[in-house]
Amino acid sequence: MRSVKVNFLTALLGAWLIVGGILFRAGDWQLTRTTLLILAPVTMIAFGVWMVVRARIFHGTQRTIPATQLVAEIAFCVFLLALYSLARYSPVSERGRSMIPSGLQGLSLRGTPGGRFYFPDTHAVRMGYTITSSQNTRPEHLPSGARTLFLERVGFEPVSLDISGAARFSWYPGRVRALALSSEIVRAEVMGQGPNVSVPLKVPSLCSLHILSHQGDLVAVRNMKGDVCVNWNGGSLWVSTEGNILVAHRGYSWMLAQTSNLLLHPGPESRVEVETINSRVTIEATEPPTKSWSIKVRSGHIFLRLPSNSSAKVVADVWHGTVSGPFQKMSRTDDYESYLATLTSGQVQIKLEVWHGSVTLAVR
Repeated sequence: MRSVKVNFLTALLGAWLIVGGILFRAGDWQLTRTTLLILAPVTMIAFGVWMVVRARIFHGTQRTIPATQLVAEIAFCVFLLALYSLARYSPVSERGRSMIPSGLQGLSLRGTPGGRFYFPDTHAVRMGYTITSSQNTRPEHLPSGARTLFLERVGFEPVSLDISGAARFSWYPGRVRALALSSEIVRAEVMGQGPNVSVPLKVPSLCSLHILSHQGDLVAVRNMKGDVCVNWNGGSLWVSTEGNILVAHRGYSWMLAQTSNLLLHPGPESRVEVETINSRVTIEATEPPTKSWSIKVRSGHIFLRLPSNSSAKVVADVWHGTVSGPFQKMSRTDDYESYLATLTSGQVQIKLEVWHGSVTLAVR
């Protein structure tokens, strides 16, 4: 039987495949980013040491390295450099830059997938922009006129976050640590862990709320008047605000079998943008919308309820699925079918997209 030699490069590739599979399954972009920033340099150092040792062994002998193996090794090094650069310098899209509050000028930020949600990176940690164990401000001492709140959930077990708009900040001691980056910007971290942990928070209702949640979290946001941006990883989400609503999956959540649930109650002046995967999205408006909406679901269902006096043009593009409601088929391509529902004069544009699932429009 012919023997096959397994070289060091093959072993490294196998280790990377194992780690990559674990990270894909975890679906946590921050964990993936941190792991890549550590593992890529360590792998390059180990690979370099092995090449030096191999060169010393081959020196003075007739042994040579096949050209294909040398090309594969160079390609692997280029791959590691590209992967490290991608994790270290995550770009902020031009579309996402428009969502950065003006008060954040000069603050080192990084963009998460989708380019809409921003949290300080490792450079900002060194500059003191983020929270450490020695930096914590009691909620009553935080600026009540804060315009922006970055809220990140720390830990791995899912928790329930009950966030409600109020006149100023308030929460139970020990569950949340916070730091005022300026008179208008506050960053907070929720430290509670465990499936039965519920963390109620009160925040200024007029502030712009940016939430970074984890897989399985139950997040409720109510009584808000400012914008709510949620970068999440599956679970249940309920948002009720008079401001804009932006929701996007992060990481590799499309590989997870768990179905997520979104319930949104936008105001009449709210702009709604949703990009999610394997989710049931329900949007109920009590007043006619005046701003455009865009809801994209890779696999799942969209249920939209609008008042009967709404003036909207609802376009639904469905790749594989069904449509119900006052729709009329507009066109069909090899990839998807397009449907249109015009309510009164159709002044507001509402775009719905589903790859696999269904779209339902109800008018009351």
